[in-house]
Amino acid sequence: MGLLGRYRGIKTLLWPRQGERLIPAVSGVLLALSFPPLHILIPPFVGLVPFALWMQRCPPDHEGRRAVVRGSIVFGAIYFGIVFYWILVALIWFTPLAVLAFLSALLALIGIAALFGWIFHRAVHTVGAPLWLALPIAWTAAEWTRAHLPSTIAFPWLGLGTSLTGFPELVGIAELVGSRGVTFWLALVNGLLASLVLGFVEGTSLRRRLGLITTIVVVVLGPMQWGIWRATTLETREIATVAVVQPNVPEHIKLDTRAGIDSTLISLQREMPRIPPGTVDLVVMPEVTLSIFPAWEMHSDWVYPISEWAGYVRAPILMGGLGYEGDLTNGDYTPFNSAFLINAEGVTDYQYDKRYLVPFVERVPFLPVEWFDAFRYFGGDGVGKG
Repeated sequence: MGLLGRYRGIKTLLWPRQGERLIPAVSGVLLALSFPPLHILIPPFVGLVPFALWMQRCPPDHEGRRAVVRGSIVFGAIYFGIVFYWILVALIWFTPLAVLAFLSALLALIGIAALFGWIFHRAVHTVGAPLWLALPIAWTAAEWTRAHLPSTIAFPWLGLGTSLTGFPELVGIAELVGSRGVTFWLALVNGLLASLVLGFVEGTSLRRRLGLITTIVVVVLGPMQWGIWRATTLETREIATVAVVQPNVPEHIKLDTRAGIDSTLISLQREMPRIPPGTVDLVVMPEVTLSIFPAWEMHSDWVYPISEWAGYVRAPILMGGLGYEGDLTNGDYTPFNSAFLINAEGVTDYQYDKRYLVPFVERVPFLPVEWFDAFRYFGGDGVGKG
């Protein structure tokens, strides 16, 4: 009974109530529409506006802060659920535990969203920071936090600053301020627009509203104009020609390791002759092109065809495969999701081991990797050191 009472207490505290769902959900959808492959220009600049307006109208006391946290849970569930859907869709082929991985990751991300809402409300209603400033600070801090979480639960992917990749000329300021700086800029525009809407709703003076409009125009167009100028005046030169080759083997075939290797090599026999010898400087193949250990002598026969193709096109091949640490012969090893550089002579000394792993599927946070040896495609990958 005590356990049931605690559950009801947590549900009462965290379960969104009437008036705490719709507007945060709208913001979540709008912001999710900001990212590729859609490449829509407007959502990154307005996606947070509905949430900011709703937060501003919440009571300034503890109850208001709890309401904002509950609304942030709705916002986070929808926004991150859409943006990181690929964790489930891409990995469900490999293991049904991908469902657990997706839900666990989503829960962590919802926690970040709730933290953002709590900080945002406190900054505006307790500290007295202006909404237009509190929003970009709180949002950028939340993005930085999720990108720097400990162990392998960090989510550095798909920050707001990467939402305008379809319009590279407009985000030339990334050269100066980086992705996180672009995030701050976009959130600042959202905050200024929300403040302008509030000004109209609350009937602030015409002078104040005109000042806000002028500020918005300058803040939006200033960085854009600099980026356009930079793009038109930047001297460019060709550094290298890179060919990207995708064997495109269906996942259900790749799940059978031997069939996947054979199908990939057959696909490469069709694709590689399309590259005229001597016309490229590098060939890039996808993550885990072959589910083999290229640096292990026992798998050299499977590396040989790749070396042959490198000799044919007269360029090295960057290929995804499996790295390892330990002893493969007795099974006492830790696998890595790695990239290898292969030339006509074979595997070179270059090897990159993936550092930012998909939480739970590639590495279960905090727990020893040996605990998951019995699970295929779940939690057993090592974390690269560089």
